[in-house]
Amino acid sequence: MLVLSYPFVSDSEAEGSDLDVDDLEARAVGVPLDAALTAAQVSSVFSKMHIYSRTVHIQASEGAKFLCGRPITRNFGELDQNVPASDLLVCKRCSQTYKSS
Repeated sequence: MLVLSYPFVSDSEAEGSDLDVDDLEARAVGVPLDAALTAAQVSSVFSKMHIYSRTVHIQASEGAKFLCGRPITRNFGELDQNVPASDLLVCKRCSQTYKSS
């Protein structure tokens, strides 16, 4: 059995909260579907979901950070297999960086 390990920054090493108010507000009010990038549109190999906000982030090539600059902490896990990837929204900043590259 192949087990992948992902680099992460411990919670004590992270420079602040990994919860983003913008992401939480977008979930509460909704994001226009034509503007939102979903987990179905990006590789799940390089995606992690925040365990509380359920926002998907895209891992940067550097390893221990996401495209939005947030560190990967223990609060990020695998995508929820019980939810269609098309229903999981990607972080706004990760989405912008991903689309521009």
